[in-house]
Amino acid sequence: MNDSDLYEMRAERLKNEALKAASDGDWDTAIRKGSRVPASWDVWQQMPSVNPKTMPKEAVNKILDLLERTGKTEDSGFIYHVAHSPVYNMNLDTDTIHRLWMLAGPNNQMSRDALQGHPHFKITSHLHGPGHFWSDYEKKVFPDHFAAIEAWKKGKDVKLTDHRGQTGSSDRWIHVLPHMEEYAKASQKAILEDPNYEKKRSGSKVFVKLYRGVGGNYGKAIHNAFDFNHHTREADLGKKFIVPTAIFTSWTRDKDMAQLFAEGRGDIPGNVKDGGVVMQKWVPIENVLHTGEHDLYAGHPKVHREELEVVVHHPNKKMRVEGKDLFFPTNIKGDYGTVYDKGTDRGVKFEKGRMRDYAAALGVAAAMLGTSSPINMDQDKLSAEDIAQVRAAESHEPHPNLEAIKMVESSGGRNVAHEQVEHGLNAGTSAIGMYGIMPLQVQDTINHDHQLKHKYRNLLDYDPVVDQEKIRLYLTNNEKAQNEIANSHWKRLGDRFDGDEKRMAYAWKNGITGALHATDDEVNNHPYVKKYLSYKKMLEMEDKKQPLGKTEQELEHRIKNIRRFISVDPESANIGPMITEMIHGGQVHDLSNFGHFTHSSFIVGPDEDTSWLIKIEDHSSRPAIKSAQYGLQSVREAAFYEMARQVFGMGDYVPEAYLGEIQKRVPNTDRVEYVPAVAIKMLPKNFMLAAELEKKRPGAMEGVLEPYRKSGLVHKMAAMYAILGDADAHGKNMMTDGKHISLIDHGTSFADESFNPAEDSKVFIPYVLRAKRLKDGMTQDTKMSLLPTIKSPDVQKDVRNWIMSISEEGIRNVAGKYNVNPEPEIQRLRALKQAVLHQDPAVAINRFWVYGKF
Repeated sequence: MNDSDLYEMRAERLKNEALKAASDGDWDTAIRKGSRVPASWDVWQQMPSVNPKTMPKEAVNKILDLLERTGKTEDSGFIYHVAHSPVYNMNLDTDTIHRLWMLAGPNNQMSRDALQGHPHFKITSHLHGPGHFWSDYEKKVFPDHFAAIEAWKKGKDVKLTDHRGQTGSSDRWIHVLPHMEEYAKASQKAILEDPNYEKKRSGSKVFVKLYRGVGGNYGKAIHNAFDFNHHTREADLGKKFIVPTAIFTSWTRDKDMAQLFAEGRGDIPGNVKDGGVVMQKWVPIENVLHTGEHDLYAGHPKVHREELEVVVHHPNKKMRVEGKDLFFPTNIKGDYGTVYDKGTDRGVKFEKGRMRDYAAALGVAAAMLGTSSPINMDQDKLSAEDIAQVRAAESHEPHPNLEAIKMVESSGGRNVAHEQVEHGLNAGTSAIGMYGIMPLQVQDTINHDHQLKHKYRNLLDYDPVVDQEKIRLYLTNNEKAQNEIANSHWKRLGDRFDGDEKRMAYAWKNGITGALHATDDEVNNHPYVKKYLSYKKMLEMEDKKQPLGKTEQELEHRIKNIRRFISVDPESANIGPMITEMIHGGQVHDLSNFGHFTHSSFIVGPDEDTSWLIKIEDHSSRPAIKSAQYGLQSVREAAFYEMARQVFGMGDYVPEAYLGEIQKRVPNTDRVEYVPAVAIKMLPKNFMLAAELEKKRPGAMEGVLEPYRKSGLVHKMAAMYAILGDADAHGKNMMTDGKHISLIDHGTSFADESFNPAEDSKVFIPYVLRAKRLKDGMTQDTKMSLLPTIKSPDVQKDVRNWIMSISEEGIRNVAGKYNVNPEPEIQRLRALKQAVLHQDPAVAINRFWVYGKF
């Protein structure tokens, strides 16, 4: 008998024992044993039919608790059977009937209809419904809550998607909306009559003083944004801004409670030390929707009464925040301020100073209030990574980087059969689920996160070795729990290693202690870290993909037929297998995301920074240059790079290019064909076309090129273009990051003896010479007078010596390797060497490009 059979027998025994206990009326035993039966067996739906007597409301609510905790309320048939069994539901009270109705969800309308016919569905007080709404909100926030408030205010049904991509509908709470206004008025009256609330009047309006505390990544980011110095206690709080909000947010009347949330007692796991921030605000009493402190009717359910929560409505979904109302609730002592302790007024005194990153403060505050970006802001926003950290911290939604962890650990959740660990703390156990978390790590993470400890306390009762299958069974049937535990652990690692992703990934594999003792080289070169970074980049690239147009769809079709890249140069033999592995790994992308290269090409690699441009030979696309009529463009690309590197010493200014062949399947056949191609190393994504930079910032390229002119590099590049007969060196074939330049697209190089810029209108004077200097219609003499020169005698000498050192033999060797006729290049080299013996080398080079001769 194998393990699977044993597992089935054990589960069947537990199910039968649970149903037997239910039949006998021993509901505690029935529920305890039923909770150990696999969720997919849905033992709960059978319980209402095994006992002829009424199922007590306590048992119904305990089962609902379990279904909610495991996220299976809509998957189980339990609610349906209770709703349609009058014998079982007739004695249930209003609270339980309403709970069943709400948990049934809009997709289980038959159950809802049955429950709405129950005599206890009609509430006895108009405040009961809203009371249960806010109690449900205090337990856990869902988009339904925000949709319901919007529906109440707009007077119509609302469906929405929140910033985490979760959808919600007002349908769940439609029966309580008519009474929300009455409930809000009762909440406002209770606060007005409570002397513990600090209030003030302005005209006819009454305001109440409230506090909101945040910590962890929020607090840390706000500290940085406001130049808060932990040593000197200085910060710049003279700023004010408007941020968008959700339609409501949660506050408290007690700044000590706000401080506890800021220091780690809120809904934010893994808060960093001393990262808390408390915000205070005078709120119009008319904007109060709910008080978590006061009993508005007999039996009013309160989940966290001690938090003294007040829910505030934001009619325009925005609010003003002033820096003077932000303070840092830690025990502070120092020359710059008095002590701040719980229960006292703020004692920190702030000096004026310049804020480093006002935009970051706005972004953090906006995310903190439930939205993704501030309004009325011209500065740069928070980075996507910062916003992702903030959102994940508040919502328990898995951090986007966990997708890369998931790919490394389980191929995206497809392979969760992890090998058993034989050594160390985890010996005798194997990882669990899509994120590959060890049983011991599951428990450690829960113990470090008070909210998870409340939700998944049952997992702490198991021995991580003896009972690992129980932990595994629970988590594999509860994807939500996996996500929350993985996210909490990732947050903890981020706080421990200050956001160092490489060390965080290393710690995911080797533990926090291992990561603390590892050197930078050990971390950077670890295979797990490399895989993580590779998958992360690939996933980021996939996120950027746009819908394909007709031409791009044809290109996509061609890409699907590509099998491998074969390098034809023994010196670059490793390039072929590397590119082929990326092709087989699905890291092939069309050019709609990159935009600067020929459309007969494609990209292979994890991202723009570490990828290759594959130019496939297109026999229908010949250069229009008279002197460059023949020869494959892919050959010329590779030959130009090798010439630049080996002969001219200019390899740093030309992207790597290696000649090869693409093996591709002939559509609708079993045959393959081989097409000439060249693999060109992609430039970093911060590079842009020189012509585009000049268009955006007129005069910018003159500044970029000035250091190159002074050093003589401009004229060395122009000389290389001339010797190698490259006729297409315009502004869209040079790229720059604003400091460095790179010369691209050399498919029209190696022109023949007739190459003459003065006579062929399709030959461009190189952009390195002409940028911002020449215009159409100028005479040759005018052009000559405007081209850059070399003023330094030492630089003139250096350029002359460089020209004289260019080897004819080197040109012949490289040209012979690529079957290129070297004679035109050697003739032009000899002419240039002869010219610079008697004149300024810059003048000789300029003369060639203007007059067609040195």
